[in-house]
Amino acid sequence: MENSKLNIGKKQTFWQLICNENLKIKIPLIQRDYVQGRNTPQVELARKNLLQDLAQALTTSKTVDLNFIYGNIEEIYFIPIDGQQRLTTLFLLHAYAFAKENQIDCLKILKDNFIYETRITTDRFFKDLVLNLPTFFKEKKDSDLKEYINDASWFSDTWLDDPSIYSSIIVLDEINKTFAQTEDMAKKLIQDDCPIFLMSLRIFDMGKANDLYIKMNSRGKILSYFESFKAELFDFIDSRESINWPNFKRKIDNDWQNLIWEGCRFNALDPFKLCDIKYLYLIHFIIVNRVIPKKENYEFSKINKMVNNNGFFAFDNYREFLQNTPSLNDIYQTFEFLKFLKETDEECYTKIMTWLIKIIEKPEWSERVLIFAITKYAITEKNWNIKNFLDYNRIMNNLIQNTVIDTEQLYSNACNSINNFNDLVFKDAETYFATREEITTSKINFFFNREQLKEERYKCLLIKGNAEWKNELIMAEKNTYFNGEIAFALKLTGADLNDFSSNEKLKIEEFKNTWKEIALLFNDNGLRIEDNLFSRALLTFGDYSMLANSSYSFFFEGKKGYFNWRRMLREKKSFDIFKKFFDSIKHIKTNEELVNELNYKINSFNDESDEFLFYLIKYPELFKYMDEKRYIICNNKWEKHRIILYSKSRLSAEYSEFHTYILKVIFKENINYHFGHGYLDNEDSFAHIDSICKKESYIEYDEKFRDKFGNPLMNGNKEVVSIKEAIEYINKIIKDNKLS
Repeated sequence: MENSKLNIGKKQTFWQLICNENLKIKIPLIQRDYVQGRNTPQVELARKNLLQDLAQALTTSKTVDLNFIYGNIEEIYFIPIDGQQRLTTLFLLHAYAFAKENQIDCLKILKDNFIYETRITTDRFFKDLVLNLPTFFKEKKDSDLKEYINDASWFSDTWLDDPSIYSSIIVLDEINKTFAQTEDMAKKLIQDDCPIFLMSLRIFDMGKANDLYIKMNSRGKILSYFESFKAELFDFIDSRESINWPNFKRKIDNDWQNLIWEGCRFNALDPFKLCDIKYLYLIHFIIVNRVIPKKENYEFSKINKMVNNNGFFAFDNYREFLQNTPSLNDIYQTFEFLKFLKETDEECYTKIMTWLIKIIEKPEWSERVLIFAITKYAITEKNWNIKNFLDYNRIMNNLIQNTVIDTEQLYSNACNSINNFNDLVFKDAETYFATREEITTSKINFFFNREQLKEERYKCLLIKGNAEWKNELIMAEKNTYFNGEIAFALKLTGADLNDFSSNEKLKIEEFKNTWKEIALLFNDNGLRIEDNLFSRALLTFGDYSMLANSSYSFFFEGKKGYFNWRRMLREKKSFDIFKKFFDSIKHIKTNEELVNELNYKINSFNDESDEFLFYLIKYPELFKYMDEKRYIICNNKWEKHRIILYSKSRLSAEYSEFHTYILKVIFKENINYHFGHGYLDNEDSFAHIDSICKKESYIEYDEKFRDKFGNPLMNGNKEVVSIKEAIEYINKIIKDNKLS
């Protein structure tokens, strides 16, 4: 067919293509299903836009160019390799128009010259559709087209299992809704100057269709969401009267895309697969960061469409925010600044870009603020300087990471707080924090954690007083567990963060020695030694638990992190106890020595004045039982005078009562223990001892040990009040049981 009448690489209408006397269009078996009727946000929008464009072309002077249709010729068939979806939609549009205007001859040509090998059922449906669709316009044109097809005698219900048929019915239904009032459709579609056209391009010397299809898909890729978004963005830029950013479009296609590409490579990911979507998400969140903090200026519904895009980025949802905000400038300056980092400090660039690529699809609220801070620097500071940026970025990271930002409102507050910083913070952050007293006293930036603001100011004062402090502080901040919050280390060295003049007395060498001791206890993952061992050794210096609402909690790592060891170092009561502990281990040099020292503190502890602390220290099983280290001290008639140990965080979780449970821990299988369940006002669920040596022996605790009738437990003539007395009582029972 070398001399085929197929116009190769020239403008051509669908009707010209399908009426070629020597060729028929055949969709090959290897092609995928027809998908333009799928009910997903992406496809629905694409379908709506396409049909609107086609409608305008058939009712106005507008033309629609459907671009290239690639294919090969085998015998009498043109076999599309790329363009199947567009050709099928055009087939449905022509079938609808011919049936509506009763063009029977045209319908016959359509039926004979459009063959669907993808599925036998699809081809059968198309042929039956062409034959029977005119009936709809003769008898039921005012009814629902989708319903008509599903109810038609020629239609098989099993065909709905064919995704191409299901999709075709959806598209036909929407064609009907779009073109029901359009006249002379058929006449316009079959004219040589039809306003809807495409470019058919034959590919030579690539073998059979199956091989060709595989090669095409290995060489090319489907138009991505980003490319579609970018095309509309370019049109938008071209429509603006003036452009303040030189080579904007060229940079999007080249310089900036290279940045994202390299970022994907840093993460050992597939750049081909991820580059475009990561690129689009970064642009998305730069725009979001401009809009959300000032969202009261916009309609909620419009913001909602942009933010909740389900991973599909319709440009129309962004248009207003690009038109009426400096978002284009934010995009331009942010990417240009990233390019500046790459050219100036490869290490800094790699770290930031790797982080961006990792988090950009689903950033936490705090991570969005970090992106905002980078953009804020890029758009505010006119003379970018790597040293100044590193200082600024380090301080912003410390503030953001150590402030609770877990809702949209807190995120907005954080962004607005950064907006409220004086521009000096971008030129010289250390001078700004060292010299501006209002940072820690004014309500302007009250949003950020006030203690962290104090810490940042104190560190900047140290650096301004002696530049040698900088390296030591940065080294300490590199510990990822503390995330820049090292106030406790400064306080252990003698700093008073409520008296900024105290920085003059702080010694660098003392801080370095302090940090060496801290490094014995904590690494990047948290506590280096066994949690239970550390908890009990620390208790030998006092009760460091924290009251939160109605319950207390010892600090621990994991879960939601509300009561982690960082918080222990932050709270005054627990920090003061930790400082006594810390001062006692300053002579320790190795991890082995540290473990030995902690065991010594536990084993040598002999103060029984507080039974609760004493037995917590001596018996690790108690801490192990308290999964989240939570307990309650009861003091009313319903709860009784007990200490409740919770196995989980919820108040409805299983619990034990300390005074009785410690007896279970000590005597093990000799005691059968009944754990409590539910809330403490349910007397039937009270935790208690059920039996001793398999003999019923109900024991509970309420100020003293009691029997099941509430009477004091007696050991001879003496009431059993303390745990030591209870141990004697049970030992006697066990001894008597053995003798009997």
